[in-house]
Amino acid sequence: MMIYYYKHINTPIGQMTAVVNNHALI
Repeated sequence: MMIYYYKHINTPIGQMTAVVNNHALI
């Protein structure tokens, strides 16, 4: 999952996914 996160962090969808993941972790 982290590989996908870092791979797509620079894309709008990746950033949105990162936000969702952060909320999921919290």
